[in-house]
Amino acid sequence: MNISPMPRREYPTETVVYGLCWRWAAGLASFLSHARVHNLDHVPPAGPLLVAANHSSYLDPIYLGSAISRPTRYMAKDTLFRGPLGALISRLGAFPVRRGDADPGAIRTAMRSLKQGDVLIMFPEGTRGQGADMLDAQKGIGFLATRTGAAVLPAYLHGMAEVFGRARGWPRPGQVEIVFGEPRQYLRDDDPSEAAVEVVRDIKLLGSSIDSLKLDRARRVG
Repeated sequence: MNISPMPRREYPTETVVYGLCWRWAAGLASFLSHARVHNLDHVPPAGPLLVAANHSSYLDPIYLGSAISRPTRYMAKDTLFRGPLGALISRLGAFPVRRGDADPGAIRTAMRSLKQGDVLIMFPEGTRGQGADMLDAQKGIGFLATRTGAAVLPAYLHGMAEVFGRARGWPRPGQVEIVFGEPRQYLRDDDPSEAAVEVVRDIKLLGSSIDSLKLDRARRVG
């Protein structure tokens, strides 16, 4: 990658496997697309960080993780934690969440991770959308934002639906733009539902700025 490295906080369980897969993810992003990262300087180099992004592809965590030099954790639907795949993604920082209802165990894991100073990637929609139009926010991200004191960093991934969205049976090359917004923090007294709505609004604003981005200020992934 030609992105300047930032200080990393190693997880207690981080192994050679994580480092190798992080490099593989960056290579995959470079192979599949011309991926450019905007406003990378908005990513805090240390401290608890909740990255909130739109979600239109299974590859979204890979692209975000390859753009951020710090190790990342993320929630993944519990059905993925079966067999060798489940063992691998667990080693890479993923933890299961039940979709469709409240999952206190996943929330506790997320809170513990943020309090330890980790980077947690979350998709407020809760599932993959159809591309440009985002789904309504789930309450979980608002709860974590107001209860942990972690900085919330909005991010928008443009072009992922064309690379490997719901309508794609197989990944295909395409242009991808990853845009980071300004991080913000929420107070414990803030309303979690309102915070969740605000986070999604910030992500949408980044999406609306895609056409006006100065590409010469972007950094290439891969």
